[in-house]
Amino acid sequence: MLRKEYHHGVVGFNYLSLIYGIISLKKENTTLIINDNTVDLKSKWSGNIGHSEKTLLGSIGRNYDIDCLINIDNYLTQQNTVLYVNETMIEFSSSPFTNIREFARKFPGCFTLEFIENLNQMFAKEFDSLFFSFIDEFVAKLYDGNNQGIRDDLFSLNSRAILNDVYDSFLDFLHLDDLESKQLHYALQVMFQTVFSSGKNDLETKYLLTCLISPRFKVDMKALEDELILEYRKLGGDLRLCQVKDWGIDQHSLNYLLLDNVDGIVHIDITYFFGHSSELYPFETKKLGTRFLSIKLQSFLDHEFMHLFKNKRIVFSREDRMGSDFPYWEVQVDNNGLLTAVYSFADSLGTKASFYYHHAIEDLYNSLETMLPGLSRADWVARAKLEQGSDQWYEYKPKLKPKLHPSTGENLSVLFDSSSNKKLENMYQYGSNYSKSLGLFSYLLDVFPR
Repeated sequence: MLRKEYHHGVVGFNYLSLIYGIISLKKENTTLIINDNTVDLKSKWSGNIGHSEKTLLGSIGRNYDIDCLINIDNYLTQQNTVLYVNETMIEFSSSPFTNIREFARKFPGCFTLEFIENLNQMFAKEFDSLFFSFIDEFVAKLYDGNNQGIRDDLFSLNSRAILNDVYDSFLDFLHLDDLESKQLHYALQVMFQTVFSSGKNDLETKYLLTCLISPRFKVDMKALEDELILEYRKLGGDLRLCQVKDWGIDQHSLNYLLLDNVDGIVHIDITYFFGHSSELYPFETKKLGTRFLSIKLQSFLDHEFMHLFKNKRIVFSREDRMGSDFPYWEVQVDNNGLLTAVYSFADSLGTKASFYYHHAIEDLYNSLETMLPGLSRADWVARAKLEQGSDQWYEYKPKLKPKLHPSTGENLSVLFDSSSNKKLENMYQYGSNYSKSLGLFSYLLDVFPR
């Protein structure tokens, strides 16, 4: 049986909530994690990470003495990203040097001729070493140093002229008021963040470029979560697989949780919600932007070119979809040929994911056919299984862009009582709507401070 009272309750089961639970226990708080299968946070945002996030997770592990984070490489698999911008395809690998050169070749407007000439005078290992040491240094400065927070000069490079040229050239390109730069900016935001906007700021733009040219890693969530559970239980934490039957909200305060098992009512001083916003719950997050939900599609593929795309993250961006209700989709194919797709759609009042299944099937098939010429539409559609996905994004108007800056005072952890729209006491959220610009990187700094 559980205790009847806890200092901290964590609702939602994922590697982020488990890290939070471990840190809570190390701070001598009695802690309960509730693995409620209606609460979901797993998505591309937390399941595909870059070198910056990997380095930061290692720093968090060392700070809080969490072995599996110190050895985070054991739970990561390097994953190439294939980006289709209209009909242009570019593949990003584990080498920043190779990625920059390929990017410059496919999008020559991004970098100056002088920059390309300077880059060609360098060796790949030299550039890659310079880039990785720069990331390691700014993560150490942010997390292990004075921890003054993320500032606009985060990517300032006093002694690395070639990297300065990379960032400055890309900034100049994205400041252009043309369709290509707008489309690329749009796609990168949705790939690496849970928020996007037509508004721009230089700090975010530099972060997006860092994400694009860095090696990307797929997180083995099951293996990482299993190790974190062992650490959590060793510290005396409690974990229950059950649903919250009643959120004990009274007078705009969460006073208890009623679980749908023999444990019944549990009183918790402070509860943290690690899940996506949903109408299932009697509370809601702060709404500053338009929410986009997702459809998950799975289908087996059989094609002679499949080996070229297995285990890669394949992202599609079309210029005629920017600003539409269906702006983005991506796919991944495993070693057995199982394709898993994520397809975004605007969360308009009264809509359901099933309303848009036909949109998802048509767009995804048309995109797949560019990769796999001659793919049988009838066979592929017959095998397809669709359901609502777990990914969510929020689109912000340009005038609200400053609220997304990591250093803004905008508090997105607050929750509101759905019936009265009053701020809830004793409960906070660390879901996808908590993330600002700089995606998972700034999220980790906020949720797991030194």
